[in-house]
Parts: sequence; C-alpha cells; structure tokens
Amino acid sequence: MVMLTTTTEWYLDFEEEYLSIITDNSFSRSHSYGPFQYNDNEVISVQDLLNDINRAFGDRHYGDENGPLYEITAEILGGYYTTDGVRGQPQNNFAIKYEIRCASITGNTPTPHTLTSFRVVFRSGPHGFNTPVNINEEVPFGEITIRSDMDTRAVALPYSTHINAILDNPPVPPDFRIVPFSGVSNRLLLLLNSSTGEFDATPVIIKETDLEAVVNQYVAQTNEPISLVEAQEQINNKQLTINYKNDDPIDRYEIFRTTTKPNSYADFAADAVPYRVISGRITMDKRASGAHLIDDVQSNTKYYYCVRAIDVHNNFSNPTHVFEAELVDNEGQVYLILKTIYFEETIERIETKAGRRYIYIEPSLRNLSYAPDTADSEASSNDNPGSNKLNQTEGDNIDADCWDKTLKIRVTSKKTGKKVDLNVTFKNSGVITP
Repeated sequence: MVMLTTTTEWYLDFEEEYLSIITDNSFSRSHSYGPFQYNDNEVISVQDLLNDINRAFGDRHYGDENGPLYEITAEILGGYYTTDGVRGQPQNNFAIKYEIRCASITGNTPTPHTLTSFRVVFRSGPHGFNTPVNINEEVPFGEITIRSDMDTRAVALPYSTHINAILDNPPVPPDFRIVPFSGVSNRLLLLLNSSTGEFDATPVIIKETDLEAVVNQYVAQTNEPISLVEAQEQINNKQLTINYKNDDPIDRYEIFRTTTKPNSYADFAADAVPYRVISGRITMDKRASGAHLIDDVQSNTKYYYCVRAIDVHNNFSNPTHVFEAELVDNEGQVYLILKTIYFEETIERIETKAGRRYIYIEPSLRNLSYAPDTADSEASSNDNPGSNKLNQTEGDNIDADCWDKTLKIRVTSKKTGKKVDLNVTFKNSGVITP
C-alpha cells in the first residue's frame, strides 16, 4: 500500500520520432498522458497506480490506428529519484521505476509510419514536452507499507485412504534341548537358543490371542485383508502361510509343559498361560539370546514340552516339536527317555486287509475304465488317454477316483507290531503292467 505524502498532479510526456513509409521523410510527434491526480495522504496500492497509468495509455490510443501502443511495468525501488536523476535515500520512502516499451517498434502493431525512437519526460505541475524542466521540483513520492496476505483457495482434489500394517517378521522356532543331571532324578536342564533361517509355514495357534496376531502378520506381509473366521478356517486347512525370519533379537521364550499326552498344540493352552517364560541375561541391563531353565520334575513321570521364541517386538515363532521326557529312577539307576511326539492325523476311513509275503497295489477296475467322449471319438484305443480320462464316466462318484491323490498305506507286522507307512500317489504313467 502507498500513502502519498503530497498532493499530486503529474504527467508523462512522450516525444516520438517517425519515418514515413511513403515519403521516407522523418517527423516527430509528442504526446502527454495525465494528469494523474491523488490527494494528500491518500492510500492506494502499487497495482492501482500501475492500472491508472495503463488506463491512460489505453484511453489515448484505443481507436487510433496511427498511434503507437505502449506497455508499462513498475518496479519498487528504495528511496526516490528527483527530476535531475539523482536518487535520494529518505528512510521509509520509495520510488517506482517504470519500464516503458512500445509495441510498434517490435512490429506487433502495424502502422502507416514507422516509429524509430521515443523519449519520456516525467513531470509534476505544468506539462507538455516543450515545457522547461524545473530541477528543483520534487517528483511525487510516498510511504509504502508492505502487507502479505494469504491466498487460500478451496480446491476439490481426488484422494484415497489406505490402511496398512508394517510389522517385522516373526522368528523361526528356537533350538531346544533337554539334558539330564547325572544321578539326579527330579530335575531336568532345558537349554534354549535362537535359530537362524527363513521359510514360509502355516502358523500354529496355541493361545486364543494368537489368532489376531497371526492375522496382523498376514495382512502386513500380503496386503490382503482377512477376517478372523477366514484365517482360522485357512489355518485348519493349511492354506494360510506367513513368512518366518529371524530379523530381530530374541527377547524371551515361552515354555509349555503338560503331563497329559497332547493331541494338538492347542492342548498346551489348557491353563491359558505358558508353564514358564524365561530370558537370558548377561548382566542386569544386558540380555542374551541363549537361556536355560532347571525344571523340577518327578521321576518315572512323562512330561511333554514345546517352546516358542518371542522377539523384541513381541512377534512369536511357531513352537518346536513336542518332546516326551521321562526321568526313569530304577532303584538308583537314573536315565532319561526322550522321544519326539508326532500328532496323529484324523483319518476318515480305515480299511484293513491281511497279507503274507507280498503285497500288490493297483487301482480298482473302475479306476482303469475308459469311456471316450465325443471329442475323443477319433482317438486310437492304443493311445494313452491320460489319468484325467479314467473313471470319468457319467454317474460315477468322483470322490472314489484314486488318480492324483496321495493315500497312506500302513503295513503292520502281526508278529512284532512294527509299522511301515507308505505314501502312495496314483498317476497314469502310460507304462503297461506286465
């Protein structure tokens, strides 16, 4: 904003030199723009002052095909300029430097005469180009106040929101060993340490709160939302997997123990809390990844253990295998019986058949039948039809199909009771049985 300190009445006087494009003769012409009048102590903006000057140029030349077209810009300078060109420096005052350009010289406006040059005189009071210059007369000046206003505008922009979780990977199961003491029948030494590696596995749920943590890990790793019910169903079907990796130090270990042989890991959660939670310490303020526990037990009693690791971000690993440990005290002779327990899978149907020396296994006749459809009517009967064409006759029970399915066949010795398991997958190899 500008506060003019004097009453102003000033003009811009132009003298122009032309060359006639018809006679090649030179001639001059003068113009006077103004007056520009403002009252004492009147407040105007610099832009208003510039607009007044441009308006005066427009009023002079609009509709004048022979007149030049001038453009003017303004620049604020510190101090002010007097009529003799000497720049003064009064504090808090300003001057405006004007740059005037003529479009006719640049050829933007065609005229019947060519403008070759022009000069400008800035006057206050008596004007006209031939008016003598009074060097003692002050050029109008004023005090300037600079104000910066925010230009805030509401704009409708497209946006989206996305919620994602960033979690470290859960650790791999720890290294777990059970060691007896020599001649001691009521104590076991449990040694624990972190393991290394990376793999994908189906999470094992022990406590009720584990499922929510597994879902968060799954969402963080796959960026796919899933409900608790869907996650539980996929875990039961071994379809959901997450990545396990030791990318953080191990903070503690959860030890689960029971004296009843478990049928699943969920049986260890009967008490809703682990049997023991331990961590390794070098000093009071420094922890180690290795830890141990001296566990009090009773002799001739079977104990079942499993352990899982928890890192510094509370991510838990899958548990270790289940170990059956029994300290046998045979009248002072103490020894440890240690076994690895594998959970028995639920088998929907069990069929048995007696045999002697040899066992011959092959698909049933219904699985060996071939009924070609219309698309295969031209195929030769000697061609290998592929397992997908066998046992596909209309009305057959597809569940009875044995192809591309893995069946477990257990052979049990009637004499010793030893068992041998065979996992057999039936595929049509095209080899004819001799």
